[in-house]
Amino acid sequence: MQRHTFAIQIKKGKLLNYRRTLGEVWPQVKNFFDIYNLKNFSLWSVDLIVFGYYESDDDFIADDTFLAKINELDSHFAGVYDWISEPGKPMRLMFHNYGGVQESKELVYKKIFVIHLFEGMADEYKRRHDAVLPTPEQEARHRACNNFTIWNAGDYVFGYMEMDATLEREKTPEHREHSRNWETSMLEIMDWVTNDVDWLTGEYHSNYYCIASYK
Repeated sequence: MQRHTFAIQIKKGKLLNYRRTLGEVWPQVKNFFDIYNLKNFSLWSVDLIVFGYYESDDDFIADDTFLAKINELDSHFAGVYDWISEPGKPMRLMFHNYGGVQESKELVYKKIFVIHLFEGMADEYKRRHDAVLPTPEQEARHRACNNFTIWNAGDYVFGYMEMDATLEREKTPEHREHSRNWETSMLEIMDWVTNDVDWLTGEYHSNYYCIASYK
């Protein structure tokens, strides 16, 4: 299985235009997914940022016909958004922990996060993330977090994960302190767009919403 992501920035005052146009072209989008056997698609909105995730078979290739179809769908949204990622091209995979990816999603819920990096900090973010050694408790928690990936495009980082609700556990004080130290250090190089660490900073960040999905 291959994993794919993309991200766009809606222009100010154009969010309703985007959603309306998405509804108008949705039958074409579904047909596009079916032709290329694309699966597990979800589309997420936070403020004016939209992040998309989908999966394909291992032998999938984004050929010229595929890219032309993306450009055709993109043309319906002229003047509505700018691309953060490159259309039809892979975003940079910063981290993956695929875990026990489950075919059935009946007891799985999906989460994302969005980070805005300070200018030129993409490599530093990856260096810091790669250097972290997970605690035993984190390893246990990761078993509940299936199909966890982190992606980068421009000055943004996007995380996608599928959580098995039956395996989740409450955070211990030790894990919470570890999270506090980690997040505090990472705020040296980035700002959160989503509300993941509002408990730490006391600041307000927007919720994210799944605005479309297709199995």
